[in-house]
Order: sequence, then structure tokens, then C-alpha cells
Amino acid sequence: MTAAATPPSDDEPPAAARSSEPLPAESAASVAAAMLWQPWMERALELAERAGREGEVPIGALVVRRGELLGEGWNRSEALLDPCAHAELLALRRAAARSGNWRLTDATLVTTLEPCVMCFGALIEARIGLLVVGAGDSRRGAIDLWKAGHLSRYPVRPLALIEGVLEGRCQKLLKDWFAVRRATGGGKTEDSNGQNWP
Repeated sequence: MTAAATPPSDDEPPAAARSSEPLPAESAASVAAAMLWQPWMERALELAERAGREGEVPIGALVVRRGELLGEGWNRSEALLDPCAHAELLALRRAAARSGNWRLTDATLVTTLEPCVMCFGALIEARIGLLVVGAGDSRRGAIDLWKAGHLSRYPVRPLALIEGVLEGRCQKLLKDWFAVRRATGGGKTEDSNGQNWP
């Protein structure tokens, strides 16, 4: 299943959900699937806000399986001086430790920003079954590469995708954080995932 749902504002459902006309079954299912994951994305946003308060690019992620939270993460590259300390990788590591198995079969990764190639490779290796994304990242995100088939040679299980869950709020968090960084001279922003958001 691949679903694309893009809420036009923070609290409104996708346009398809507000329409008075009947929805095609596939569209209705996509909207329902996106709305189902909103509470988990809310938690991911809380983690992203924590990252921002700690001086990190505000991205949060978590791993869920059958309604159970297995692991959470927020960006910590600056604090740990670790280029691999992305929210998604930290969430995957904690989920693997809690479950006692690095194979997170049938689990879902929820992340506020589209994963980079490193994080996407890790979630594929972990056998994540569903990826739920808030905001897209056209410059550094890996989803377009995957959709184009460039990552299709991985010998792993199929991956389902839901995009645009609370997208407006995820984008706003990044935009606002980078605006403050630029205004206060808080450091370089050109190497961060939010560069393309003014």
C-alpha cells in the first residue's frame, strides 16, 4: 500500500477527507490510514521539539508494532558528535534493544521528516514494514530514489509508505527553527535537512 495524504493545515484533515463528494475506495483508505497515524506523529513532533531545544535539527522518530511503542529517537548529532545520530537510527536502535532482535519485522517507523539515504537503508535492513512520514525532503530524502527503483535491489521484504501525516506542522517546526538560527547567527544551516525551507 502506498498512500499520500497532505493536510493543508495543522488541524485540518486532507482535502479528500473534507470533500462532500464520494471518494474512490483507494483515496478513502489513504485518508483513513494517514489519520490513523496522527497520534503517533504527534509524539514524534514532541521528540522533534526536544531536539530543537537541545540545539539539534528538530526531527523526531519512533518505532511502533501492533500498538506498542518500541523505541523513540530525536536528532543528537551535535550532542554526541556523531553523524549517525539521526532520530530514525536512534529509534531503530532502541526498538531493536527493547525487542531483543534487530529484525523489526511488521513494525512501523514514524518520522517527522523524510529519511535520508543512511536512515532509509537502516530501516530497510531492519525489515520495517511501514514508513510513515510527516514532511518531505526533496534535497536529501531517499523516498524518490526508492520510488524510482534505485534502491529496489535490496533483498528484503516489501515496504509500505504513508506520506504527509501532519505535514504542515512538521514543515513549520523546521522552518521556524531554521529562521531563528539564521536570525541569531546560531550556526551553519546549509548541511541540515531543512535547508530548502526558508
